Amino acid sequence: MTRHTSHPSSLRRRALFAGGALAGLAYARSALGASANTAAGPNVDHSGKFGPDGNVRTWRGDTIITPLPVSSPAFEPMLRINADVTRRFRDTIAATPPSSYHMTIFGGADPNQRAHRRWPPGVALDAPIEVADAAIRRRVEQTRFDYPVPIRMVVDLADGLPETPGVFLQPETPAEGEVLYRLRRTLSDVTGIRPPDIDSFRFHMTFGYAVRPMSDTVAIQFGRSLALWRRWVADAAPVIAFPPPTLCVFDDMFAFRPLLTLKRAGTEDDRP
Repeated sequence: MTRHTSHPSSLRRRALFAGGALAGLAYARSALGASANTAAGPNVDHSGKFGPDGNVRTWRGDTIITPLPVSSPAFEPMLRINADVTRRFRDTIAATPPSSYHMTIFGGADPNQRAHRRWPPGVALDAPIEVADAAIRRRVEQTRFDYPVPIRMVVDLADGLPETPGVFLQPETPAEGEVLYRLRRTLSDVTGIRPPDIDSFRFHMTFGYAVRPMSDTVAIQFGRSLALWRRWVADAAPVIAFPPPTLCVFDDMFAFRPLLTLKRAGTEDDRP
């Protein structure tokens, strides 16, 4: 079932994390899944995308995203977040470059999907990633999709984080949310990739990856900062207008190379 602001789980989450500094620590331990036996903070990314020194590593794959336009009112506060993360949390968070800011619509083939055997049908599980990229591109090129133009999102000020440090987003209206989740289901049918969160995925803009655990003190500071950062974006951009979704390939988490824009149902222009 599509999730939006009135979803019961969202209300429970808001209630759970109410309360200033304690909320920051609670989110770090509970919402991010940190073990009670380890220092509180965002889950350290062990996928191999980054090294413990914070340097980006090769991690190839494809994805369907909508980039944050430089002209968007949300871009300036995202730049401020980047500067704040780099200045205050560089020992634990590897900040991603503003040129990479985007909202993911649907994750394609990548090392994580391969490890969980969520792979395009007809492509060998041990095939080079380029083979999976090409198969997904062919399937996406042959399909027209229903999605709004622009894609209108608002900042979700609820506590907690997605898989990586970022700003939660939600569709401006429940009706638009239904369209976006239907788009995810269509992309799942077209690519053959079946993520477990097909109808529960929380849209977000990632601004970094945790590369080292945080102390409790730093985690509290980070939780407070996160709430402030989300408010920066929400105040600057009450509605964020995203362009049409684009199939991209990547060699790492710092750059996403566009291949094609999803063809939209009811249009004649087949070009990106």
